[in-house]
Amino acid sequence: MTQPNEDSDFSGDYEDLLNRILEDPATSYWLRAALKALETRDPMDMEHDAYTLAFVARKRAELLQCHAVARLQQNDGAPGST
Repeated sequence: MTQPNEDSDFSGDYEDLLNRILEDPATSYWLRAALKALETRDPMDMEHDAYTLAFVARKRAELLQCHAVARLQQNDGAPGST
C-alpha cells in the first residue's frame, strides 16, 4: 500500500479514504484489522495510540538499522567480505 504523503491520493472524506485503503490489495491484513477497529474506538484515543505506535515503530527501525550498520562495519575488511 502506498504511504500517505502529499503526492499520494489520500484525499477525500473519511469514508471514501477508508474504503479505498480497505479495497487496496496491497493493504496488509494487520492494517485492515486496525482500520476496521477504528469504528469501535474513541477517535482521540485511537489517534494517540496510532501516534505512539508510529513513534515506537520508528525507534525499532532505527535500532535495527544501527545494528545492521554495526554488523557491516565489523565485517569491513574481514576475510571473505567484499
